[in-house]
Amino acid sequence: MGTPFARKVLTDRMCVRTKPAKKDVLLWDANVPGLLLKISTSDYRSWSIQYVSPVTNTTRRYTFAQYGQLDVDAARETAQTYQARIRLEQYDPLEERRRGRDMVTLHDLLWEYHDKKLRFSRNPDAQSDFSYTIGKWFGDESPLPEKHRIDRMQLNALRKSDFTKMWRWVSYQCDENDQPIDEDGTLLKKGTPLLKRFPSAADKLVRFASAAWTWAIDGEEMDIPGKPFISYDYHPQEQQETHLSIPEYKKLWDELERELKWGRCGPSTCYVIMFIMLTGQRKREAMRAEKNDIRWDLGFIMSREKGRDNKPKKIFITPTLEWLLKRILNEKNVQRSQYLFPQTRNHLQPIADMNTQLKNLAKRAGIYDADDFSPHDLRRSWATMAADEVDYKDENISKALGHTMVTTTKRHYIVRKDKKKFKTAFFIMESIARWCGVNQLPDDANLHVVK
Repeated sequence: MGTPFARKVLTDRMCVRTKPAKKDVLLWDANVPGLLLKISTSDYRSWSIQYVSPVTNTTRRYTFAQYGQLDVDAARETAQTYQARIRLEQYDPLEERRRGRDMVTLHDLLWEYHDKKLRFSRNPDAQSDFSYTIGKWFGDESPLPEKHRIDRMQLNALRKSDFTKMWRWVSYQCDENDQPIDEDGTLLKKGTPLLKRFPSAADKLVRFASAAWTWAIDGEEMDIPGKPFISYDYHPQEQQETHLSIPEYKKLWDELERELKWGRCGPSTCYVIMFIMLTGQRKREAMRAEKNDIRWDLGFIMSREKGRDNKPKKIFITPTLEWLLKRILNEKNVQRSQYLFPQTRNHLQPIADMNTQLKNLAKRAGIYDADDFSPHDLRRSWATMAADEVDYKDENISKALGHTMVTTTKRHYIVRKDKKKFKTAFFIMESIARWCGVNQLPDDANLHVVK
């Protein structure tokens, strides 16, 4: 229920200037009984009529337009038209909408969300990620079995169990009966770790469907039932995060140099990985970098991709970065393109992805857990080395990474070495032992020095 106001003759000025509150605000019109403007807590304004259904003989409320689509006069005319049909034709708009909803599928909802909401997003990567994931798993050539094609199911028939079964099949290797199997197709014994298939894609499918469902309900874009999966638990195994040590960093760099020499991997892929290793930038920021972003006279690169704070970011050019940039600019493909890292076969476009190439390079370099290695792990490694090896403050590292909050840097990026953890534990335990008189070290030993 919203917060009702006294019935007044509504004006456009009143509808615009009324502010949202902790509860939905209901502005009732005195000229047309039953007409109201609903202002949600998120400042979403919509026109509705309240009427007694001739079908169920109950009071119902029907939303027919947003405020931006109809002004006050047009809303009054529309409301009077609906009320005349309800009175003379025994018409119930909600029943008609319900019958239309019975034919709406999850596929319709997802692409409605894409066309009306996501297409206008300021983040092009979110739109492309959505289109690719939904197109691959819910498209005509989807690898999903027919019984897991929840995109073809009607919205009012979907249940949480349908999402769970689809999510499980995409996440793990299963047989026709959704039982976990190994690489040879043999059923796994109880307690045996499950073999992963595409866990990140499974999480994205549920997350995208949840976002579309929330958008449709909150914005009243479609009259659909409650979300059967909003409390859905995502992949139980946390994403594997790898932080490279300095020797591993050197091994990876040496492997990149060998790739550039022998030409087994595209030069743009090798150079963009080197660029991320030196600067700690995000993958998309690096891949979309253009030659015009380099400000040689000012000594920095202006990042074209923006973080959550929507502020442009400067990447300062050090002597080593200048040396790398000159190597990149000498490549023939780069000289013909506006991008620093263009595609090999189409220099007019930047490289699309490098995850698979990076994993193969990490395997050849002998890096532990190379199967779970991602470009963002290079950024985490950059932050961790800045904290552990150079002893920079977390606040400074956070600014260099472009984070809006230092807590993000502390929680997800910097992993303190065991040596520093051991120093703290050593001092506390040996101090307690000295106080209790059971210390095994001399009384004059310096507990701050750990050998």
